[in-house]
Amino acid sequence: MAKPSVRDKIVDAALDRFHTLGFSACSVQDIVDTAGVPKGSFYNYFKAKELLALEVLSIYGKDCNRQILSDTGLPPPSIVCGDILNSWPPITPNSVMKKAA
Repeated sequence: MAKPSVRDKIVDAALDRFHTLGFSACSVQDIVDTAGVPKGSFYNYFKAKELLALEVLSIYGKDCNRQILSDTGLPPPSIVCGDILNSWPPITPNSVMKKAA
């Protein structure tokens, strides 16, 4: 099996860090520390964290299971949500006041 490239390590680390910390809370330093590469290597491949995020989103989009959206055998989301909502007891001002008391 081929050894992952530095660029692949950075992208994989970004996938992990963005998922764990969120984009805004994640720094370039967090990404390179996770990837185990020098910070300068990051800038050899990406001019900014935002450009890396575009690549991560592209990869994430390819991995998403979009077939489920076109599966006519599944009920539409409105039906699924309606079933869930219909199974709950109705909320009325009286029921809210009883729980508050």
